[in-house]
Amino acid sequence: MVSPPNHLFLSNSPYAIVGAVDSYICELLKRRNFTKTFHFPLATRHDLPSPQEDNRCYDVTMLGTCINYERIQKTWQEKHTGKLCKAIDGVIDSTLRDNETSYLEITMTWLHPFKDIDHHSLYAEILQYLKGYDRIRVVKAKKLRQISS
Repeated sequence: MVSPPNHLFLSNSPYAIVGAVDSYICELLKRRNFTKTFHFPLATRHDLPSPQEDNRCYDVTMLGTCINYERIQKTWQEKHTGKLCKAIDGVIDSTLRDNETSYLEITMTWLHPFKDIDHHSLYAEILQYLKGYDRIRVVKAKKLRQISS
């Protein structure tokens, strides 16, 4: 399993089988003649029907690491030029508005003009930001209920 997708460089082994949470990664690998890949989504579609007998003790269960996305954004402002920070903001805005295109494809497009940066590390930081932002957004979107044991 390769996560985050910017670790694809590890897939050079003839024994590697890559299960990616982003279907774009699978397409990208197949275009590069790496066929031992499959899409392994993190969640199911929200419109799938529930079983007739639903004996779950909780309506919603969320397991996730809390990621301080605001701190990540602040570190960008401290260590990158204003032009690069604007490009990173463009990646974030575009990714959050576009539910069809992979964050990696959007990131590659926005950061392509910047040749002298560590793309690998920046992709990982952007992914961490997006994960942190998304998890907070999910929690805020649900009506919180008291959980009793």
